[in-house]
Amino acid sequence: MMNQAKHEQEHSWRSALGPLGTPRRFGPLLVVLLATAMFQIATPDSQWTRFIAIILLAGTLVLTLWASGVGVKLGRVVAGIAGVIVILAAGALFGPAEIELETVGIAELLLVAIVPTTIGVAVLRDLRDSGRVTLRAVFGVLCIYLVLGMGFAYIGEMVESISNQPFFSQIPGEATVSDFLFFSYATLTTVGYGDYVFCVGICR
Repeated sequence: MMNQAKHEQEHSWRSALGPLGTPRRFGPLLVVLLATAMFQIATPDSQWTRFIAIILLAGTLVLTLWASGVGVKLGRVVAGIAGVIVILAAGALFGPAEIELETVGIAELLLVAIVPTTIGVAVLRDLRDSGRVTLRAVFGVLCIYLVLGMGFAYIGEMVESISNQPFFSQIPGEATVSDFLFFSYATLTTVGYGDYVFCVGICR
């Protein structure tokens, strides 16, 4: 009885979200994530570079769904949401009104928020099905690592903008997304160069 109810519940989810697609390699996604992170670190902080970064992040989200084998229906819904976020970000960046930095940060954070969970589910499913750690799973974990670094950077950027005080003691004005990404990955990799230190207050 319980197995039948569980099967019916699973069938209802499959009907709503569509059947799972074929899981694919995370190698292309890892390459795109590396390119996106390097682009944001290497380029100057401007409206156009932020918009290009948002397009890259939207493409990363769609590629994540493709690589994870997400159902077609759910994939279309999420891809549509990503497209709406890109359009809203374009209006905010190039519209007549001046925008606060956290508006762009929210758009970037929304685009990367679903990626770690989606990849994590796909990696766990891969481990369950294969019974061993595959190269695909390793690439998937590396993708999660890169996305978490981006997420922490965008959160730090929003905190600085909302608090109206410098995030880093060494940068008197507003730090760029490149500064936040550098600090985020230096912290995640436990390198800890020490050239950037938190200010007191909400930033710490």
